[in-house]
Amino acid sequence: MNDYSVILSQNIAKLRKEKGLTQGALAKHLNVSFQAISKWENKQSSPDVLLLPKLAEIFGVTIDELFGKARVVNIKGAHSALFKSGKYIEVDWDDDEKIHAAVFIGHKLLKIDEDLKKFTFKLEGDALNVDSRCNLEIDGNVTGSATAGGTITCGAVGCDANTRGTIGTINCGAIGCNANANGSINCSSIGNDAIANGDINCGNISGDVITADGNVECNDVYGNVTCGGDIKLVSVKGKINPDQR
Repeated sequence: MNDYSVILSQNIAKLRKEKGLTQGALAKHLNVSFQAISKWENKQSSPDVLLLPKLAEIFGVTIDELFGKARVVNIKGAHSALFKSGKYIEVDWDDDEKIHAAVFIGHKLLKIDEDLKKFTFKLEGDALNVDSRCNLEIDGNVTGSATAGGTITCGAVGCDANTRGTIGTINCGAIGCNANANGSINCSSIGNDAIANGDINCGNISGDVITADGNVECNDVYGNVTCGGDIKLVSVKGKINPDQR
């Protein structure tokens, strides 16, 4: 069983220091003596319950967080079994009803760079929209869009599939709209444009195909093809980069 008086004492000391407040400064905010603050932090006594809302306000936390409990928020319109409990750590993102996967060091969000390729977010079943800051692996389909800071591996994607940062390959079934990857794209078909820095290997592509450094190997392309490497197609309805004719 948690000793909440001890947790409260420890958190008052920790949060006060994080805010850069002396015991005297905190005492002045609360209209108590600095000796009272010292007793709280040394587990000799606890603050009056009426002071807890003011303490939480000064530290920028909830009263629950003062007692070591995570801040929670109810998410409405959930579309996955992951949301059934209705309790999540609250972050400063818009309520866009996407599944967000991120990597934090403490309370700091890890940037989208080479470090993120060490992490993979795995999701069982289908999803509506997914936005992952690391590699993304789904054993089902994505009805909407799939975005990742690293590689995307999944079934079909109903709308866009995008990777960010300096890494990222898309490996999936059919993509309903656009595919944009900093690595390669490997899929069964693309409903609009395909843009990659690496190779593009696909069935039919309804829009344009652009790759800066890779090769293109597809069936039918209904738009234009711009490629810095080799091109192998069944047919193309648009124009091919003149340098690659």
